[in-house]
Amino acid sequence: MTEVGNGIDTGPYTGPSAAASANGAPETKHSGLDSIPITKDHDKRLTDKKRLLELKNEILQKQKDLTELELLAKEISVNNIPSDELPSLRSGTSTSFSIGTIRQPAASSVSASNTSSKVISNLHNQIDMLTQSLQETQAKLKGEIQTKKAVNRKLEQVEEETSFTKNQLASLNKVMERREKALEAYEKMEIDYNILKEKIGTVQAIEERNGWLEMNYKTLESELIAYKNQQHAKMDELQQKFTRFMSQEIDHSKEFKASLLDNVEGLVLTIQELKTRVETHDTTMESVVKKCDEQLEDIRSTLKNIKKLNC
Repeated sequence: MTEVGNGIDTGPYTGPSAAASANGAPETKHSGLDSIPITKDHDKRLTDKKRLLELKNEILQKQKDLTELELLAKEISVNNIPSDELPSLRSGTSTSFSIGTIRQPAASSVSASNTSSKVISNLHNQIDMLTQSLQETQAKLKGEIQTKKAVNRKLEQVEEETSFTKNQLASLNKVMERREKALEAYEKMEIDYNILKEKIGTVQAIEERNGWLEMNYKTLESELIAYKNQQHAKMDELQQKFTRFMSQEIDHSKEFKASLLDNVEGLVLTIQELKTRVETHDTTMESVVKKCDEQLEDIRSTLKNIKKLNC
């Protein structure tokens, strides 16, 4: 039980929730602002304001009627007006009348005092009924006001939550934009990585081929050195044979001379073959070839001398 501004007890709450329960609607458990239905309909707000104004006007009218009834009771107590000459009063209805319109009582009244007591009692009962109706109306008005305040608070809360949600959505959009940019950068990085990986694979393949070529070059170089050493050994052997041949007495036997000629011709062929093979392997053998040419010329001159001796 609460009191409104004029000190009148408002009685039990008879607002929209109570009316809904009375009409068979499911009862709403009030748990703060969450239990209040929210509407953003502008027409609904205008209807609520109109309803509040009607309730205020009804309260003012009933207060006015109550004042008039009190004045009427005083007038009756003074003038002894009979009950059948009073205006009719009904509970819950607006009573507008003027005290000046009441007839003065007849002089022939026998029981004026008893009648006045009944009238005053009747007026007090009607005043009580009107007061109760006024209290109920005030309770309804207070319930409507509380409901409207709660609705406004709920609307403010919803607006704050909506603003917060909008901010969250804006932040989420920014995060999504950053994520898309990061994804694009990652995709580009992945493409660059794949390209770099292919280049690295190509470089590795080139390095492997270079290693294989270097190994083959070293093998060929070692083979060429061995071949050069072998040719030098053969040249030394030929030189020794030729020296021994020159130291012998070649003019004692024609067969020996003929055999010597055959050997020299074979030696010439061998030297020519050696020259050809050296030229195909490396240009570094040019000096050897030149030396072989010189020796070949010497051998040819020697051969000519031998032929002259045979002649």
